[in-house]
Amino acid sequence: MIRGHQIILLICLGFIFFSCEKKEDLPNDIVASYGKDLLTEKEINGATVMAKNSEDSFFLATKFIRNWMKREVLIDQANKRLGELSQEQQKLIDTYEQDLKIHELRKLYIKELANAKITNQHIRTYYQSNKKNFELKENIVQLYYIKIPNQYNNFDRAWWAFQKNNTIELNKLTEYVNQNDGYVFNNTEKWLRFVDVLKELPINLYNEEHFLSNNQLLRIRDKAFTYFIKIVNFKIKDDLSPFEFEKEKIREILINKRKISYLDSFENELIRQAINNNQLKLYQ
Repeated sequence: MIRGHQIILLICLGFIFFSCEKKEDLPNDIVASYGKDLLTEKEINGATVMAKNSEDSFFLATKFIRNWMKREVLIDQANKRLGELSQEQQKLIDTYEQDLKIHELRKLYIKELANAKITNQHIRTYYQSNKKNFELKENIVQLYYIKIPNQYNNFDRAWWAFQKNNTIELNKLTEYVNQNDGYVFNNTEKWLRFVDVLKELPINLYNEEHFLSNNQLLRIRDKAFTYFIKIVNFKIKDDLSPFEFEKEKIREILINKRKISYLDSFENELIRQAINNNQLKLYQ
């Protein structure tokens, strides 16, 4: 971890007639100060948590420290030259603070209530009632494929087992593949975007719909691997999207609808309570 004190030293060297001070009566984690305002190591570390390496960490920490320095001197100059805020300016600040608090309160309430369980029946009912909204925008497939290293020595028997779905032989093949940097995808219940499948398999085609309609079993070889592919099912663009493909999307839709409903109820209840307690008064 790059320490803030190291960066401060480099920043000091970068400014003419600017030198670093020795700390007196300050905790060790203080990196810089401006008047009564203090910058700590913890704040700098928080600004670098997304760094991928030491260079990123150094860049983010340096940027954070420089921005802190600029902010401090600019605020000080603004206070000296601009004086007190006007009533309108202070109102804007107060409004922003209020909006921020309201936003945080809504987030807290949503976290407490909106994650109540969305059942499969809720999801299916929504799907059945809104089928017109679930028209496929792309081709999707269900498939089973095995990516086998080319050094494997019994491809003909493996291909026979793959076509016949011979469990014993396929289990042996799967064990070999998993131990030799190959891959097996056998979740034939899962719908996949065909464009994503094409990123994983060396399939060359000019027309997706034609390919899917005319191929069920494929054996393809490239420089390093041989691929056994079985297309179990497919749906073409503009077809009705299957329920399982839309399930998680619908879950998110229902959660968002529930959030809105909860917030409306929550806020209306607060208004009702405020009126009943004579805190909120309405005048004609």
